[in-house]
Amino acid sequence: MAAEDARMLRTALLLHRFTLQELCSRADVNRNTASSWLKRNVSALEVVRPSRTLAGRGRPAKTWRLRVAGIAAVQQQLAQLDVRDDSLVRIPESYITPVAKLTERYRCAQAADDTVEAAQLRRAAQLRIRLAWETCVRMDALGYEIADEPMRVLAESERDLGIATIWGESTLPEVAVWVAEKLHDLARQGVSRRFAGRILRLRTEVRDPVQSIRLTAASFAAQVWADEELDPRFGIPTDSLRACSAALTNVPMRQRIEELSVVLNPTHNMTYRTDSEQREAILLGLATMHRNRPSEAVADWLLALQNKVVWSDELVSAVVLGTIEAPHVNAREMFALIKTSLAGALKTPILGVGTPGTIRHQARAYCLNFFQQYSSSVQDTLPTLGDAALSVAQFYGRQRPTIYDYTR
Repeated sequence: MAAEDARMLRTALLLHRFTLQELCSRADVNRNTASSWLKRNVSALEVVRPSRTLAGRGRPAKTWRLRVAGIAAVQQQLAQLDVRDDSLVRIPESYITPVAKLTERYRCAQAADDTVEAAQLRRAAQLRIRLAWETCVRMDALGYEIADEPMRVLAESERDLGIATIWGESTLPEVAVWVAEKLHDLARQGVSRRFAGRILRLRTEVRDPVQSIRLTAASFAAQVWADEELDPRFGIPTDSLRACSAALTNVPMRQRIEELSVVLNPTHNMTYRTDSEQREAILLGLATMHRNRPSEAVADWLLALQNKVVWSDELVSAVVLGTIEAPHVNAREMFALIKTSLAGALKTPILGVGTPGTIRHQARAYCLNFFQQYSSSVQDTLPTLGDAALSVAQFYGRQRPTIYDYTR
């Protein structure tokens, strides 16, 4: 059933306009199944009325059309079914080869200072690139997994032609805002968030490896900044910032960790320009995204940070949040390793790019509860933690939050 629905959804997205017979033929389903599907999706479809009476005997076949407003709903249904073609497919060479040739001719014209020829070739290449991306988007909407290599050719051509540029000199929050805005723009054009994230990642990778690493960091930190009232001039909705996680699509976990290690390293601070608040946001974003499905690799990396040059006390909240529910982590042993940093962090105000938001307060609550659970000198230490305890209590309406039972 799910496979049949997926085929019909893909057919609707591919054709946009079709008869019942065409739907049956393309999706390989019988008439009853197709008719039932049309009735269930009447809000996303509309019947196309003939503009004039057609000559000949009999009534014309009823034609259905996918509403513009219904495209997103159909794409959402297809995503929920999660029935994809796992085999990687390539964009037809008829789309890629002309782009590569036009870009090469453009480079030659530029080298020869032939501005007229270069301008003409640039326009022609732009048109071809647009057609190729539109094809990629349609293939993605139909559930196909597209290989990176041909899309990388498109991204490299865009770079050489000076189109589809990325951010310039920007702080990490500004990078997150830029990504959120681009994802929003692409979504309005019918591109799925997942695929839009892949496009942005490829465009960044072919231009500047440093900015590609900053993209990873900003995508994690955006999960924390989403409800922290970034500078009002940005005006970015919470959901748009959380959508930045799409830029991590198809980035292996090992690569994510390696890139974050580079960003956090203080010897690289002149390159990546992160402060203590941003470093905490990056790690809290990582911990939050992997907390529901604890990753042994993430937990081990977070625990190992305390023995590295990148360590500072403000990172301990992310370590607690990202490791305490990992099945292989012994809570008492972990407490023995981080108790000094934990006590130090609890005595400091909660950080925030604006007003500290939900994730930071939740992490502080976890830390406070964890400390109280395992400290051997709770009575001596609690008075110095009064401000931290009060801050957490105020955020949760002076009610003790329901927190994971670390003693089980």
